Amino acid sequence: MAVDNRKEARIDHQDADMAKVRSIYENERHKVAHVLDDLNHPLRQQAYLLPRSLEELQKKRLGFYGLADGATVFASGWTDYAHSLLGAWYGDEAFLSSLDIRVKGHIQVQFRRLEKLRSVITTSLQPIASSGEGLPVVTVTPEGIVLRGTQTFGSDVLFADELFVFTGQEREAGPSAAALLPVRSKGLKLLPFGEPNEAFASGVQVTYEDVLVPWERILNVIDENDRSQLLGPPFVRAIADYQWVSRQLEALELTVGTAFALAEDTGLSRELHIQGDLGESIQQVETLKAFIHAAEIGAEASLSGMLLPAAVPLEAARKAGGLFYSQSIKTLRRIGAGTILGDLSITRSPEDSLPTLRQLAWQLSGSGDAAKRELHELYAFGDPIAQSAQLYRHYPAQHLRQRYSQFWSNPLSKPAYSVEEVQI
Repeated sequence: MAVDNRKEARIDHQDADMAKVRSIYENERHKVAHVLDDLNHPLRQQAYLLPRSLEELQKKRLGFYGLADGATVFASGWTDYAHSLLGAWYGDEAFLSSLDIRVKGHIQVQFRRLEKLRSVITTSLQPIASSGEGLPVVTVTPEGIVLRGTQTFGSDVLFADELFVFTGQEREAGPSAAALLPVRSKGLKLLPFGEPNEAFASGVQVTYEDVLVPWERILNVIDENDRSQLLGPPFVRAIADYQWVSRQLEALELTVGTAFALAEDTGLSRELHIQGDLGESIQQVETLKAFIHAAEIGAEASLSGMLLPAAVPLEAARKAGGLFYSQSIKTLRRIGAGTILGDLSITRSPEDSLPTLRQLAWQLSGSGDAAKRELHELYAFGDPIAQSAQLYRHYPAQHLRQRYSQFWSNPLSKPAYSVEEVQI
């Protein structure tokens, strides 16, 4: 049964459950209808903004994620990331020049088409899993590539017009590719995870049943030995990372602010260990702000005039933001453990009113959605260790090497004795 008559989203629940699923869907759509139904909404215009000044760059700190104070399916940030990444691909002449001339043309044509339509797009970095029938995930044909398998997306996919799909991430042989795919494509189905009462909370499974992606919709092709570059080099990803980290900062500020309020409300703010935890939370908020500020200070114009924020602070911030968010959730749980566990009424979500302080604390730190959000912030871009390794590979370490050399070139830095003199 279709959830929305614009799409082929099929939900395999019993008919008796469909009323619950549709009710949840309609409630979610109601929150964002003013954006979905208005092609001239500022957010839809800003999504395709290619910043050429610091003022325009700072506009990219806002996005779909902030709708309804971050309480919609767009809160995951994938819709904003997809728009910013595609815009950076289109707007950076150095990146375009590194691509095959045909792929370059595809990016230019597709971006202009989407910009004209003000389409809503989203993406996922989850690999496409094989259908298990012994067939490859990607098959190359004269008309394009054919996709088979399943891929996990955020629930924002239910309100998107097109998918920014990345293939070949699961150690398959052959190249990886990036492509744009309409949600209404033949053979593409959307299946929300979870029970009917929690529909859309755990994401959506996108099923590809022999879905053809024409060549003109293929935007990038990467050799299987260089898949780390599938999203583009760090300087091209910088605007998307800038928006992602800005979203993380807002989420962190809400969690930390709730922890402050709950500590004061319960009297725990007088406890030294709680003050220490909240002090660390302040450090984390200010650190993330500093990362963003450093990225703005180090912003440079590309060959085509698009202003790109500094990539290194944002790569560091993206990983740190996930860790900071997870730590803030643990602090909130520690503060609210007694009051939250002793009040069963907090688990009842208010329908037409704002949540109470304790209900908000529960939603942010104790609910099933809170656990999923914590994992999302930690692992959205894969293994944190792999992210650290990537930062190491991209980090301009010349300054650190110079400091090391300066230390040993200073006579005062040299030890006054030799190793042999202290041997026993």
